[in-house]
Amino acid sequence: MNEKTGTGRPWRGSLYALLTLLCCAAPIGLLTYLFGGSEAVELLHAVTPTALILVVALNYRTPRGGVAAFVAGGLALWLSFAGMAAVRTGSLADHGQQVTVTVTAVHPRNGTHLPTCEVSRPDGTAIRHPLDACNLHVGRRLTVTADPSDRQAPIREPLDADTPLHWAAGVGTALVALLVSLPFWAGRRRQRPGGPSEPVAAGGPADWRV
Repeated sequence: MNEKTGTGRPWRGSLYALLTLLCCAAPIGLLTYLFGGSEAVELLHAVTPTALILVVALNYRTPRGGVAAFVAGGLALWLSFAGMAAVRTGSLADHGQQVTVTVTAVHPRNGTHLPTCEVSRPDGTAIRHPLDACNLHVGRRLTVTADPSDRQAPIREPLDADTPLHWAAGVGTALVALLVSLPFWAGRRRQRPGGPSEPVAAGGPADWRV
């Protein structure tokens, strides 16, 4: 009697995870470019890691799969921040302008949030996003790189568009490599009567084991 071996199934869980990563990361990148560092966009940081943890944990229901799920979630969270930084600096490198601004309000450090400063342009119009990691006094003048369309928060330090992009590319590559390699080390194995076990993907018959 022939028995189904589940040929090709080990890749199904990785395909789901890769599609989840693409479907979550692409909209976040687009919204970051269109709307910048708004609170609504920052809340979406939780979408990609949460989705990947669920996808990996459900498709690889093994101890190793559980570890892989949280590693994938951590890398996805890192990719979210690195990707947003890359979009932000890239947009400022292409469209940003050097502007001398004046600090109009200072918000002190609050828990894990660094102090921020609200700033205004020379004509008195406020810049939409606050200046990060800023602990200056009100009335202080400084030069920043600002987005004329107010999509991105201004940057005080010398603009470096390459480093965030390299970090995002490196983290993204590591995450994709992890997802692709999952079938080789995190899947379940089905015990064959009288013979060695064969690696197959999770999600099949109830007699699978780690």
